[in-house]
Amino acid sequence: AGFGSRTPPHGSSRPLAHRTHSAPRRACVCRIALPTMASASKRPNTKARVEFLKPKPASIQLLDRQLSSADPEVRRTGVKSIPEKQAPAEPLTDCLSAKLEHQNWYVRRTGSEAAVRAIESKGAAEKTVKDVLGRLLTHPDAETRRCAGNALVGIVAAASAPEPSKLIPPLVAEASAKEAAARLENEDPRVRQNALEALGGMGEFARPYMKSIAGHLADPDASVRLAVVRMCTSLGVVFTEAVEEVTAILQHQEPVCGRTAAKALCKLADHSGSKVAAAVARELPMVQDLTARRLVLMLMVDLGPVFAPHGKVLASQLDDQDFGIRVTAMKALVAAGPGVAASSLEHVQKRMMHPHCDNRRAGVDAMRALASMCPSYARAVGKGLQEEPEDVSAADALRYKCDIFRVLGGAKENAQPFLEDLCYGLEDKDWAVRRAAIEAFEDLEEHAEEAAPMVAKRLLHHDPDVRRAAAECLGRMGMHCGQYANRVEGMMETEEDEDVLRACQASYKMLQEGGAFQRGRAGPPGWG
Repeated sequence: AGFGSRTPPHGSSRPLAHRTHSAPRRACVCRIALPTMASASKRPNTKARVEFLKPKPASIQLLDRQLSSADPEVRRTGVKSIPEKQAPAEPLTDCLSAKLEHQNWYVRRTGSEAAVRAIESKGAAEKTVKDVLGRLLTHPDAETRRCAGNALVGIVAAASAPEPSKLIPPLVAEASAKEAAARLENEDPRVRQNALEALGGMGEFARPYMKSIAGHLADPDASVRLAVVRMCTSLGVVFTEAVEEVTAILQHQEPVCGRTAAKALCKLADHSGSKVAAAVARELPMVQDLTARRLVLMLMVDLGPVFAPHGKVLASQLDDQDFGIRVTAMKALVAAGPGVAASSLEHVQKRMMHPHCDNRRAGVDAMRALASMCPSYARAVGKGLQEEPEDVSAADALRYKCDIFRVLGGAKENAQPFLEDLCYGLEDKDWAVRRAAIEAFEDLEEHAEEAAPMVAKRLLHHDPDVRRAAAECLGRMGMHCGQYANRVEGMMETEEDEDVLRACQASYKMLQEGGAFQRGRAGPPGWG
């Protein structure tokens, strides 16, 4: 068959055209693979496809490689070059966001440093603070949250520097503090903690949020509460804006929150002691709960001298019915030091005449403890030995005199101007007064040595009760009676009264055990 013949090849007798028209034509099926659920899930989402198709400037591509480099010097160079590049805002912030969420920790930290420099790039400051760092403050990864918080602190520091860059837009520091403060009410305690730590490095820019910050001392999470305590030091005097709110938490129904508030006040007292003391002193009379009141008083003990101007408030706690409160109030008065005398002397001394014995004893103990530090306390009670109290019964006057001797017994060197008055107490007709005078000499120890001659003279008194009191007094003074110990030994040979003799024998034994005779024999043996 030729080229144009219609005879079919391979010996077929039917022409090609006939075969073509007579044979059934097969359907041409176009097989199109329909998308399945599995294949659809593997496709990138819309955002990723847009990012993939979005053109990335060459400067951002270079910056991306620099910030991800393993070489620290290359990363530093990339960070420094950001203000010079003046790259478009959106690609730049996308790059920073990717670096802050990078898997390598050093890339995340480099991204944090880069975010600080990005505020000098035109139009990138607001997007960096709000869209990048603000969003990452709630990131699930703790290191990413921390890097975002550090970046906000760095932005505040750069914007508030003495000579900030002219490229930094205004109010960027305020916006950074606002973004951190907005996360204080987040449901995640770790997010709240990170936000507080960020605000703790912002100084004055955290001032508008101080009340909200102080309120987190009552947060259920311990790490959040401790973050606020650390802020009391990092923010310094800025935190004193919320000292009233911190003081109010001392009465919180959860004791652990009250204790945390006390820790915070101790930190604040390091730089703002007077303001803290004034706030706590105003709060103390309003505290009704016993545990909270004891906590406030223990705080006053810890802070000590800063509460010296508030002695009246402390003295009022000596009237409390609880023994522990009275003791703690007394400790707080002592801890306040000599400066508390001006504000507390009158009020503490009044408690020595309190009608209830427990409160009266608290006043006496407080006066005794303070008399050793403040001469004015010793002088105040010493005047009572020359002046009889007015409008009191004989029993109350007697008891008051004994209390004066007890106070002077703890006054140490401040009691020396009243040693002669104590000696006259040995001659009192009431044995309780004589007993109080003897105990006062015993408590004064070496500060009573000057009174030893005056006490020894009472050994020759015509009244046996006075001789007995003098002998016992010398015995209790021990080696501090000096050479006059020998007189007690001599009295044992000449005394005729049995009660006085027994007192001399008991005193001789005490003096012998205390080594007073060895010291006394060094002096002249005469009666002087």
